[in-house]
Amino acid sequence: MALVSGSRRQSHWSANWALVCVGLVILVSVAQVMAMTTGTSASKGQFEYGRPYDVAKTDGGSLSLWSESFEELTKHGAHIVAGHLTLEANGFALPAYVNSPQIVYAARNFLRWCRGFRKASFSCSAHVGLMTPMGISAAIQRISEGDVVVIPRGWASWACNHQERRFKALFVADLSEHAGISAKESSFALAGSMKDLGEGWRQGSVLHGFTKDVLAAAWDVEERDVEKLLNSQRESVITKVSREAAESYVSSEPSAAGFVGEFIYSLKNSQPDVFNEGGEFHLVNRNKLQTLHKFGTDFAVAFAKLNKGAIGAPGWCVNAHHIVYFTKGSGRFQIAHPDGSNALDAHVRAGSVIVVPRFHAAVVLASKEEELEYVVVFTSSLPIWVNMAGQNSVFQNMPATVVKEAFNIPEDLLEKLRHRRTSHSIILPAPTTSEQKQQEPVEAKKPSQGLPYAFM
Repeated sequence: MALVSGSRRQSHWSANWALVCVGLVILVSVAQVMAMTTGTSASKGQFEYGRPYDVAKTDGGSLSLWSESFEELTKHGAHIVAGHLTLEANGFALPAYVNSPQIVYAARNFLRWCRGFRKASFSCSAHVGLMTPMGISAAIQRISEGDVVVIPRGWASWACNHQERRFKALFVADLSEHAGISAKESSFALAGSMKDLGEGWRQGSVLHGFTKDVLAAAWDVEERDVEKLLNSQRESVITKVSREAAESYVSSEPSAAGFVGEFIYSLKNSQPDVFNEGGEFHLVNRNKLQTLHKFGTDFAVAFAKLNKGAIGAPGWCVNAHHIVYFTKGSGRFQIAHPDGSNALDAHVRAGSVIVVPRFHAAVVLASKEEELEYVVVFTSSLPIWVNMAGQNSVFQNMPATVVKEAFNIPEDLLEKLRHRRTSHSIILPAPTTSEQKQQEPVEAKKPSQGLPYAFM
């Protein structure tokens, strides 16, 4: 009897287990059907951003953001903010400090319609100031297109456009340490009136947070002097100054803080790390500019120029997310999803922004009609990049048998894959159908030293 009861229990358990398995199969099938019916675009996230939106705008200029936090980077634990600082002629970005490290890139300015021309662009410049926590100026100098400025967290900075042309700069801030705080709460103004800037943002000098009698005692001045100091400025964030005031920045004394390091680097005019018939690639990392990895900062910046039809080699970054900002021309950008599908296939142009999470493989191509220029901001001061094509690529240096068996390809295709593009790295010239497509890189400019081995 006991044996019979045990057999029945075993049969009952087996039947239940079978039902569970069938249920799991049905759930998986339903999930697959739902994925097919809802499509893939919604599940892949947002990697591409168009025109930024204004968060502050005055006669002196504007401050705009693409997003208060890039969704795809937030998924990976990074709270990155990027935007534009635009200064009109004599525009003055009031002194302020931010709770997170920033990188600034002086960008090319654009004029979409100019006296009959469809599109025009020109270089611009401005004077920037940076103060150390010790109250010593770290940098007060003019920056122009292609210059990189490092702004550590908590350091006061400002900028003034002393020219008649509009000045525009890209800025990227890493707010990862303050993930619960919005970008609008991350900036602390040292000057400016209390104003509602829209979108729920109210900004004014932190001095307004103290009572007049306390400030008068701290500075040893009369309260009426404090009243004048707090209320004479009518604008917040950005204002406009007289031409004489703007020109006075030109004659500013040089920095007395050389002992803490350099904070400005002329990236676009530096010696290229890679130069061939496909274009050029410039990188500034902590080996070239130590302040990229000091005072809580951890960034690297690259500038690339692709000639017509050239390709920025596909690959992935091992230790950093990156933000790609296109400054000139047009082209195409693709990102591969970890599941093997296409996460992004975008046509990009000047002003486009692409965010690429760490480990996501990506590739950029210039159009066949015009060159493509872009800036890349990495969230590591020593980014490591793995190439999937070109010299020292992962497939070129992987054992031949591994590649052949992994792709299940014949020997002749293996030879093509491993022995073409052997003279170029990072920047790949436009492909041709000629059997003589492989040429040595142009030697007009020799690559400089200091690029991480993974980029070479």
